[in-house]
Amino acid sequence: MNEEHEVLHFPMSCAIHSPTYSGVRVTADAADYARTLYEVPGPLIVVEEGSVFTGITWDPWNPRIGHTKPDILAEGSSWKIVFPPDASIRRYPPESTLDGAVTHYREEHRMPPFPGRGALDRIRRAVYLDLCLVDGRVAHTFRDACDLLAELERTGLAEGTLLYLAGWQGAYDTRMPAWEPAQNLGGRAGFAELVGQSKEVGAIVLPHMNFWGYDKSSGLMPEWEKAWTGHRWVGNTGLCPGNPIEYMQIDDPAWITLFDGYFDRAVEEFGLEAVFLDQCGNAYDSPKGDLVAATRALLERIHGKFPDLLLGAEVLSEHIVDHVPLIQACWLMAQNIGKFSPIARMMFEGRIRFIPHLFLAASRPCRYVYTNMPLIVEEGVETVFAWYQENTRLLGGIPSVRLDYARAGIDSASKAVLHSA
Repeated sequence: MNEEHEVLHFPMSCAIHSPTYSGVRVTADAADYARTLYEVPGPLIVVEEGSVFTGITWDPWNPRIGHTKPDILAEGSSWKIVFPPDASIRRYPPESTLDGAVTHYREEHRMPPFPGRGALDRIRRAVYLDLCLVDGRVAHTFRDACDLLAELERTGLAEGTLLYLAGWQGAYDTRMPAWEPAQNLGGRAGFAELVGQSKEVGAIVLPHMNFWGYDKSSGLMPEWEKAWTGHRWVGNTGLCPGNPIEYMQIDDPAWITLFDGYFDRAVEEFGLEAVFLDQCGNAYDSPKGDLVAATRALLERIHGKFPDLLLGAEVLSEHIVDHVPLIQACWLMAQNIGKFSPIARMMFEGRIRFIPHLFLAASRPCRYVYTNMPLIVEEGVETVFAWYQENTRLLGGIPSVRLDYARAGIDSASKAVLHSA
C-alpha cells in the first residue's frame, strides 16, 4: 500500500454536504468548521454547485475511526477535499436535487430485512428518563418510571412510547458489563414490574448498555488488560466528564463469556423487546483483532439468540445498520447549529429511524447525565430544547423529550411534543 491520497478541488462558492454529525452543509463561511468534521457513516459526500448536485463515493470505505473521514479544507479560493489513503474515488452522475444525488448511493447500498422491525414500527415517541446519575445520585427509580407510564396511559400517550433508561444498572457508565437492575433503584423486582407494565400499556423499555465498555473498578475481570484494545474514554476530561470506560476487544473469549452472560440474562429474564448499545458504530484499529468483524459477530450472535430484539445504538454507520435500525442522531454543538443537511436522512431512509442523542436537552433545568454540556450551559435549556426539537423534525426523527418526572412531572412543552407524534 502506498498510502497515497486522492484529492479533488472545487470552487469555494460550492457547498459540501457531508453525512457526518447526522448531516451538515458546509459553506465558505464555515471553512474552519469543516476541519472538525468527524467520521462519515458511509462513503458519500455531495458537492452542491449552483443548482447541480454531484455525489462522490470512494472504495474501499473502512469503518474504523481515523479511516473514513475525507478532509474538507479551504485552500485559497477553492475547496480541497482529501480522501482516505488508497481509496479510489468515483463521481455519480450530476443531478438537479440533493435527493437525486443521494439516490445513486442508495441504489448501490440496498438493505435486506432487519431484526427488530416489529418493535421499531410501533414506536411513535420517546421519553428519556435518567435514573442513576454519573455521581451516583438517584434522579428516578423504577417506581417513578412506573408512575410515568401510568400517567401516559391516562392521557393516551403510553402506547408506542419508547422509554429510554440511562443509569438503570447503577451510576452512569459504571458496573459494565454487569447489565442488571441497580438495587437502589428497585432491584430486579422493580425493573420486572416496570417492563411488565410497559407491555400492558403498549410502551417499550429501552435500557442503556454499551457494546465494548468495561468498568475496571467493578472487578468483574481481574486480568482485564489481556482483552483491552488499548483505547478508553477518559472520564474526567473532555466535553462531558463522567466515569472512565475501557474499550475491550469484544471477540476475546473471556469477554464474550462475561458480556453474554449478563446481556442474555437481562434479555431473557425480563423479556426485553429493545436494548441500546452505546457507541456501537465505533471501531478503532486494534493490535488484538478486527473490531469491525468482532462487532458484526456480536450483532449476529445477539440476533441468533434473540431474532426479534430491537437494537439501538450511538454512531450512525453503514456496517451496523442492517442489525441496528434505531440510531441516535449526533449531538448538537454551537458550530453545527444552522448547518443542517438532510443527506444522512436520505442515505438511510427506510432503513433506520433516528432518536436524539443522549445529550437531548429537557425543556427546563433538570437532573440528567451530561447536564454540563457546554451548549446547554451557555445558551440555556429552553433554547437548546427548541434546537433539538427542530433538528429531530428535520431529520424525520422520533419526537422525543427528556423529563425530570419525579420533580416536575410532564411539563407543557414536553407534553406538546409527545402529542405531536
